[in-house]
Amino acid sequence: MTLSAFTVLSILLILWARLGFTLDVNRFFAAPAHIPSVLSVQCGPTQNVLTWTLPDGHNSNSVLRNLDGANGVWVCGGPSNIAPCTNLNVTTYTDTNVQAGHTYAYRHKAWADVASNTVTCTTTPLPTATPPPTVTATVSATPIVTPTPDPLAPSPGVLVGSCIGGATPSIVIKYSKLPPPAGEQVVNSNGMNKMTTPIGGQSATVQLNPYTPVDKGQYWEFHDTNVVSGYSYQYWAKYTPTVGTNTYSIVTSAQNCGLVTPSLTPSPSVSATPAVTPTLTPAPVPREALEVSMSGKNASTAGAITSPVQIRTGQQAEIIVRVRNSSLEAGLTGVITKVLLPEGLIYVSGSTTVGGVASTINSIAAGGLELGAVGPGQEIVITLRATANAVQFAIGITSLQVVSQVLASGAPAVSAALTIAVTKAETGSATTTQTGPGDALLAAFLISSIITLLYVSYTHTSTYKRREVGSISEQRDPLDFRS
Repeated sequence: MTLSAFTVLSILLILWARLGFTLDVNRFFAAPAHIPSVLSVQCGPTQNVLTWTLPDGHNSNSVLRNLDGANGVWVCGGPSNIAPCTNLNVTTYTDTNVQAGHTYAYRHKAWADVASNTVTCTTTPLPTATPPPTVTATVSATPIVTPTPDPLAPSPGVLVGSCIGGATPSIVIKYSKLPPPAGEQVVNSNGMNKMTTPIGGQSATVQLNPYTPVDKGQYWEFHDTNVVSGYSYQYWAKYTPTVGTNTYSIVTSAQNCGLVTPSLTPSPSVSATPAVTPTLTPAPVPREALEVSMSGKNASTAGAITSPVQIRTGQQAEIIVRVRNSSLEAGLTGVITKVLLPEGLIYVSGSTTVGGVASTINSIAAGGLELGAVGPGQEIVITLRATANAVQFAIGITSLQVVSQVLASGAPAVSAALTIAVTKAETGSATTTQTGPGDALLAAFLISSIITLLYVSYTHTSTYKRREVGSISEQRDPLDFRS
């Protein structure tokens, strides 16, 4: 008899049950268990670097951190979806919120219901810094002693004079050792000037010689005994600037002293001889006190100063005029300068500068430019520009003379000259090249050679051969190409 497969299976199940075995059907139909991720950590003093593996088909990517056994918080991913675990494929996270002296535990979840292994990091507490030893320094400070102001000392930059009359008149001049205002300093070696004015007479300026001031601590004191009754005296101290490039002395802080003629009582037996008033000749301004010089350069090319100045038509020349008072004793007043431009040079309006400052007055090339007063040793630099008018120049190089004239009150006029070389280039024109007989023969030979070459090439073509055969058959001229 033949048993069916179902019968055999039934018999086996009955024997399995008789022997005490059971069959768990759920094990055959239950879902497979999720494989957890594997977490590792690299601990550091300021950060912990976590890395993990991701199993296939994972549906989560989150990191949970516990601090010193407290409840865990999500630091990556989690319900708040913290970056960078928002990307399910991220396999690393760096925890930078780490402090020394704490224990941090981490777990990773690649599945919502399965967590990885736990890793921990314990950071080392920071060492306690030993404070440096306290050093107590004992310093004996020397108190700064402020000198008591001398009530007899004058203010800085001011002269104080005491006029003493009598049979032996004298004048006492005092000035402070402190620096005067506006950055100037006293130059004792230059001495002191004195202006002598007789009553109703004309003034004269001299330099005190010898000049021997007395050091009074906080000020200088000078006794001038070279005085007579009936005169007025005015004094100047010499100062010089401490900044800038000027080194000339300037006059400042004048002090007037007028002396009264004393009443002399003659002796009964001796006739008093009246004092003789000397005649003082005023010191004129030296002839060489007023000086002027000129230089220039090409302003259009920003070139250097040259002599003569080289420019082209249409370009501008910069003319530099230097007016100087070479006297160290007296100033100049009413100074006027004028620049005479020759024909062909046109003054550029608004180009004048005085001492590096632009001037709005354009009269230097017309009626003249007023400079006013020029102090002892002072120099004033004036610049202006002129354009070379191309219409008024011939082709080639033309030399022009620019003259500067300077006038001052009580001084003779002075002048200086500057040479400007103006170049006008020849304008471009069309040129015709003349050819000789040899050139004509060469051209004719080339043309005939080209025609011959073309004809020879034509005789080798099929068209020529057909025409030649046709012309022979018709008894025509072989060179007759008419159809």
